[in-house]
Amino acid sequence: PEPSDIRYRWECKACTKVWCVRCKVPWHDDMTCLDMKLKDKFKEGEKSMMELVKKGKLFKCECGKFIEKAEGCKYMRCSCGRYFCWACKQILGADHQEHDCTVKGLYVHEENDDEEEEGGGAVGAPFHFAPMVPHAPLPV
Repeated sequence: PEPSDIRYRWECKACTKVWCVRCKVPWHDDMTCLDMKLKDKFKEGEKSMMELVKKGKLFKCECGKFIEKAEGCKYMRCSCGRYFCWACKQILGADHQEHDCTVKGLYVHEENDDEEEEGGGAVGAPFHFAPMVPHAPLPV
């Protein structure tokens, strides 16, 4: 911790556990109070992003990036270079013509396009990436 963070270190006389009264957690020898705060914000952001993944609103690529599909073809490419099918979430090679998706149609919402009412756009337009949550490096 920073020298200024030491003033928040408190040892309980009854149980001898050491706490950070500023962060309201057990004492964090390996990081500053600011790092703890950023770590918590990152965890909250990661949790809410994973909720969107579960709902099918985002896809988390193997590289760790979150991708949001606004509209267009279900065959997509992450900025890391991986190709995948939005509909079945299968990682593909560069030639997606060989992919035999179990979900019918070229466009994900081809038969029932409710996405328009939820803020989606016209079929055929490009996708965009979800905003990344800024964070400090997590301790190893």
